[in-house]
Amino acid sequence: MKIEKLVADVLEDLDTVSDSEPNEKLPKEEQVRSRIYASLLNDFEFVCVERNYFPVEDKSNIECDIWAKDSSSTALWLELKRCWSCKGKGWVPKPPEQLRKWNEDVAKLSKVESKDNRYFFLVGVFDSNPLGEHKDRVPGVIKNIRNFYPDNLVYKVSRKFKWRNTNLSHIGAWVWHWKAGDDIAITNRSS
Repeated sequence: MKIEKLVADVLEDLDTVSDSEPNEKLPKEEQVRSRIYASLLNDFEFVCVERNYFPVEDKSNIECDIWAKDSSSTALWLELKRCWSCKGKGWVPKPPEQLRKWNEDVAKLSKVESKDNRYFFLVGVFDSNPLGEHKDRVPGVIKNIRNFYPDNLVYKVSRKFKWRNTNLSHIGAWVWHWKAGDDIAITNRSS
């Protein structure tokens, strides 16, 4: 998977959506999932959205956001989440709740056979540069991102971004990867 290109596709798509004067408070996770799907179609023979982790006969309806494979590679399992951190009325980032949801996705990925590649993709909007040096207290969501499976973080980027008539000023994306053959060691990650 060409991570840098995939992330660029997602961020460019969100810029385009932003230019359309959206009605939503935040960029939608479904928009990100759709853009990732479209980007992966160029590199994989099979790309599925909302693929079950296990056969339906196992009575499991746990779904992965995106699964992809071609005849000559291992499968790719990708979970994605969005995040936000913004001061001001109407913005409640709830860092522990966001972190809990990220951890739930990594726990799902940990159940996949380690012969496959597993990815966690996070895209977020912020009122400051999430990769910048914060002179004051680091916002909880940004602190959680910095502490989230640091050994598996393979890509991060941030850039200026405008969303509606808000004080959001940046967008960021992070990608974590557990390579084929590596187990996911679930740790108790808390904010």
